Amino acid sequence: MRFPLLLLFLFASCWNKDTGVDVYHSAKSAPPSQTESMTSHDSETSAPSKYLWQAPEAWKKSGGSSMRIGSFAIPGKSNKSDEEGDLSLVLLSGNGGGVVANFNRWRGQLGLPSADDSTIMQSVQNITTPLGDFHFSFLTNSTTQQGMLVSLITHQNQTLFVKATGPLSTLEYQQKAFLKFIKGIHVQ
Repeated sequence: MRFPLLLLFLFASCWNKDTGVDVYHSAKSAPPSQTESMTSHDSETSAPSKYLWQAPEAWKKSGGSSMRIGSFAIPGKSNKSDEEGDLSLVLLSGNGGGVVANFNRWRGQLGLPSADDSTIMQSVQNITTPLGDFHFSFLTNSTTQQGMLVSLITHQNQTLFVKATGPLSTLEYQQKAFLKFIKGIHVQ
């Protein structure tokens, strides 16, 4: 009988309602609306700017992750759901890791080996836009028949990533629309 009472006493003396864990609640910011724009902050001038874009009518706004400032489901040529691709717009501060690191990360996502700086820079096209030059490439994995249309630009001390993933046939079909889309991204 003494042993259970001793355990109870020890347990009671160790009981402390203060767990040392503080919990804070904050409201989650609403995702960008159907207006297809995202406000950013220009650290050099401290003036707000707004990224605007116009998506093709066939692209359907879709959900995404909290990192995305825009998401679209992009159809294949026959408009079947198993041919659908995914397009995302992500805005990060600074240079976002740089061209080579990001292109190697995307290659890894496709199951491709990393490439050296020279190989990547030779495969990248510069696409002139109102924001400056986007670095663009069409990455493909012929074994899986999957690919990525990838692009990034550093503007106002932020890096904007525009990436479409999906079946090769869908991305081949959507490549012109993707290039037109990134060429149309601008700041208000």
